[in-house]
Formats: sequence, structure tokens, C-alpha cells
Amino acid sequence: MSDKTTGRVELRFESGDPITAWESFTLRDNYTDPIGSFSFTVKPPKNKRNEYRDKLAKGQQCSIYIDAAKQATCVITTQEQTVDRDGYGISVEAKGLLVTAYEGSVDPYIAETFQTDTPVVNTLLGVLEHYGFDSIIADATANVETISGKSLSGRDPAILLDELKHKDVQAGHGNPAYGFCARILSRLGVCLRTDCDGNLLIGAPDYSQSPAYTISEGITGGDQAIGRISVRDTNDGQFSETLVFGKGADRRGSTSGATPVAGVTIAGVERPAGVPFEDSPVVTLPAGYHTYSGPWKPRYYLDKRSRDAERAGSVAALIHGATARRAFTVQCTVSGLVSRSGGRIWTPDTVARIQFDDLAIHDPMWLLETVKSGNRSGGQQTALTFIPLNSLVFSG
Repeated sequence: MSDKTTGRVELRFESGDPITAWESFTLRDNYTDPIGSFSFTVKPPKNKRNEYRDKLAKGQQCSIYIDAAKQATCVITTQEQTVDRDGYGISVEAKGLLVTAYEGSVDPYIAETFQTDTPVVNTLLGVLEHYGFDSIIADATANVETISGKSLSGRDPAILLDELKHKDVQAGHGNPAYGFCARILSRLGVCLRTDCDGNLLIGAPDYSQSPAYTISEGITGGDQAIGRISVRDTNDGQFSETLVFGKGADRRGSTSGATPVAGVTIAGVERPAGVPFEDSPVVTLPAGYHTYSGPWKPRYYLDKRSRDAERAGSVAALIHGATARRAFTVQCTVSGLVSRSGGRIWTPDTVARIQFDDLAIHDPMWLLETVKSGNRSGGQQTALTFIPLNSLVFSG
């Protein structure tokens, strides 16, 4: 196994030619962020300034590689030119190809309220084809393996796209196109991102896979955390239960329908007698690092599109799971871009075995975010954010 942790970073023009004069880079990849943030600073020689200025103009497409493993296909959104005592430089920020759909609006008339089950693929392509997307894949494992540069074991099988159907979703004026699509998918227990080639990718966090790395406080044969290690455990923004109130389905001859109510609650939190809606159906979630702990603390949410208790419960699980990832996080930094213990590039949606004796943490944890950075003089490092297994859960 190679002990190398330094990676060869390339920013390639749309033509495929690599930039060789870069001075620094920061590559941020968070599983819950569909567009990411990839910034580079380059100092081209005087005879290539015009070429670099044109090829790195906003709107130009580029690709990022580490050790020949493709990391992302992006579009440059910002270019900044500077002249100072160090000479001439160009700084660019690039984001994933979903950035246009993330900010651009959905056609408000593309999808009236769906009354029957509709294939998700048809709806997503109907919305996003105007933004340059023409296909959807679901092989998250292949994407993670491509980015990490090495195969992984114990991964879940790919999602069957033909089985994903939805109904009762409506577009509105000014709604972002990505947000419209994400709302549909999150209620089915999955999320929408792009793969390293810029194709639409549907997937969900894989918590069943085998650990791909080992991180410790000292030199024990794995990757060593350098500098500060942070463990944050908070109740802020967390709740002991989440209840969603829907809108009863309209019935001919009636002036109103019964309001559906359903939700989720955390095991072990005592619910006082006589609290509001104590007879409403709830699903009990197991307690863990990532759950609220303390006295009863409810959250009530109105969702007019929830026409029955099943839908209300699904929305409650989505709202609850969307914030659970912030309840318990472990952050540390390692040298380089490539794991010494795993021999692979650090990649979100993988699992690491955490061994921090001073912090009493000896658990496998899921990698939520990587921030890779480097410069010509200061070397390379990767900041890692881990959350407990099963923390980030979409409804479904």
C-alpha cells in the first residue's frame, strides 16, 4: 500500500488541456450541497494571460482531477483578476453543473398537481432538460469509487429508478428548479446531485458499507489527525418530536375535511400527560448520538400538501432528519488529499473508523464533507466532517 498522501491536482479546461500554473486551491464537497465550491488561484506567465483569462471566464466549463481520478465537472461562476506585489493572478470559483437549476426557476406550468403516481424520472427530466440534462443515473457506488480512485466494499445496491413514483406536487412561480425536484425526491428517501461527469445522480447515504479509512489521534498505522479535533454535541435546532399537520382532502358536499396529523418521536424522551395531540400517530426513532436528549421539546409544522396521515408522517421524518445531521459532528484535519490507511482519496459518502481516545469516540462514522486545500509552499491537507451512521435520513 502506498504511503503517499499528496495528490496531483489538475484543473482542466473544457478542451481537456490542464492548468499547470495554479498557486492554490480549495475544493469543498458536502453531500447535502448539490453544487459544491471549487476555487483556484493561478499565476499564468505573461504570454499566456489572455489565454487563461478567456478559458477561465465565467460560464466556461472545467473538470477537476486528483491523481487522474475525476472529482467533478463544473462551470466557472466567478473570475477575479488581481495585480499586487506578487504579480498578476486569476482567481476563479467553480460549482457543479446543477448551479443553474439551483438558482434558476422552474416552469410554473410544467407540472400541475399530480393526481396519480408519476415516474420521477419523467418529471425530473421534464424540469431539468432546459438546464442541459438529458439522463439520470443511480449508481452512487460507481461515482464514489471513481472519485476516491479505489473500489469500496459492502456498498448498497443502486436504487431502482423505475420504482420511484410520486404524486400531488405542484410547481409555483419563482420556485427554483432544483428545489422543486429535491422536494419530490426527499419524500421518496433520496436526493439529487451530479456525478463526477456532471450527470444527474439519484442516491441516498450508504451507512452499511465497510470502513474505508482509520483515523486516530496518534500514529497507530492509520491516518493521524493533525491540529485541532472538534466534537460538537448540541440540542440546538433539535426536537424530541416533530408533528406535521396536513389539510384534509376535500369531499363533495362537505365544508371541511379532517386534519391529518402524524410525526416522529425520539425514544427515551418522556412525553408529559395531557400534551397537545398526544393521541396522534408517531413513529419512534431510536436514540443515539444524533438525536435530541433532554426534556420534552416538540416541533409543529403545517404542510397543506399533506392530505393524509401517511404523507404527514413522511414530511415529519424529512424535517426531522434534515436537521439531525447537525446534532453531533466530529471535525478533524489530515495531511494530504489521499488517505494513508485506505490508499484512496478522501470522499464524502464513505465511512471511517474513528479512534479518538481522549474524546472517548471509538465508532465508525459517515463522511459528510471534505474540504481539500493546498498551495505551492504550504503543502496539502483535508478537513473532514463526520456524523454518526444513520444521522442524515431522508423520509421515504
